[in-house]
Amino acid sequence: MPWHRVFLHGNVALANTMFARTRLQCHTGHQTAVRGLAKCEFMTALAVALTRSVKTDGYLHVQEQLGECLGYLPLIEGAIVLSEQKAEITAHGTLCPALGPLQALRYHIPRFYERMVRLTQVLGAGGILANPTQADLDSEIGGDIRRYYRGADRDAEAKIRLSKLAWDATGTQFGQRQLQYERYYAGDPVRTGASLYTMQDHAGLLAAVERALRLPAERAAAREKR
Repeated sequence: MPWHRVFLHGNVALANTMFARTRLQCHTGHQTAVRGLAKCEFMTALAVALTRSVKTDGYLHVQEQLGECLGYLPLIEGAIVLSEQKAEITAHGTLCPALGPLQALRYHIPRFYERMVRLTQVLGAGGILANPTQADLDSEIGGDIRRYYRGADRDAEAKIRLSKLAWDATGTQFGQRQLQYERYYAGDPVRTGASLYTMQDHAGLLAAVERALRLPAERAAAREKR
């Protein structure tokens, strides 16, 4: 039965079964991760550019916040690479990325992105709220704006465009829609997080705990043999 007919007939259980059997979520998960990485890279670059434009990137607390954003990027990329390294050839001859790392990113990328938006707003501060318009630049005070509104690394016009871009990406209706979109892009975040527990075999993890619990008895037995 075609996919659209499955959903039109309301057979969600059948659709979910087909989704799992075809392992389609591995491919959609890979696309989701690459798309998320691109958005997070852009938001991080925006935060860096904002701080450099006002020369606050020399402060330790600002560097720490930028470092937090930058630190998320290799985590995302690393999980994508891991999914590719652990890819398998299916019975149909298709290359299927490993689901585990991608499912982890489905859960964490929305949180990373939300944090990046928050930090960009904090680092941009009041500078991204209100900026001169083109009409202001063309008015009798345009010369003063160009003189006093200059950034540390760019002229006034470029700094204004950067500030407006930051506000568009984080504070406007568009920016907030993007944030809400990321929160629910991969579905219910509670179920996504729960799936990280339910879909995995925990035997290897629990074996380490059991080994630690056996150590006292094993050491006692070794002492008795001496």
